[in-house]
Amino acid sequence: MARSGLPVLFAILLWLSACSFIPSHPPSPDPDVSDTPLILQWQRHQAEMQTFTQWRLVGKIGIRTANETNSAHVNWEQQNDQFQINLTGPFGQGAAELSGNFESVLLKIAGQEDIQTDQPEVMLLERTGWDIPIKTLLHWIKGIPSPDQQATFELDTQGRLTQLTQANWQLEYTSYQQLESLWLPKKIQLHRNQIKLTLVIKGWAHPLIDNG
Repeated sequence: MARSGLPVLFAILLWLSACSFIPSHPPSPDPDVSDTPLILQWQRHQAEMQTFTQWRLVGKIGIRTANETNSAHVNWEQQNDQFQINLTGPFGQGAAELSGNFESVLLKIAGQEDIQTDQPEVMLLERTGWDIPIKTLLHWIKGIPSPDQQATFELDTQGRLTQLTQANWQLEYTSYQQLESLWLPKKIQLHRNQIKLTLVIKGWAHPLIDNG
């Protein structure tokens, strides 16, 4: 979705800490936020995302470094602090799966021995060459900063992230999609040094609604 209006820049320390798949479609303006002060819209969005702790998404991630370009399909399921992330098609090896929580993650890669680790990002990089910020991405993928690190960011006129700098990564939120009352990212670009990640989310889902 095109950004409109002048972004407002904030630099703050944040303390932050669901549906069947929907097709992506261009979002329409939310009529009840046009007269709401920007900072209140942002605070409301953060509060909604804090309670949005059970979800699934499907999409695609691309990675470009100085030496290679590659991509993978993403299927991510989150149940409170438990997650399962499946990456299929990358590495020329078939699939990778991360499951558990951030205290202990089981990493499975086709053709390699399984490993249990508390450093999934390090192990994923070591075994695949992919530098993906798994821990902070849990928050970024919902359109909010990670709660435990300083961040600078810009908002659009509806109080949603357009740009975020945190943990040495620069993120650009180029479009959103709507799931009931929630506005969730559709496309995110992440940059750090010579690494560029592009995450395109084709659909969000809520497991509780799926289960009836």
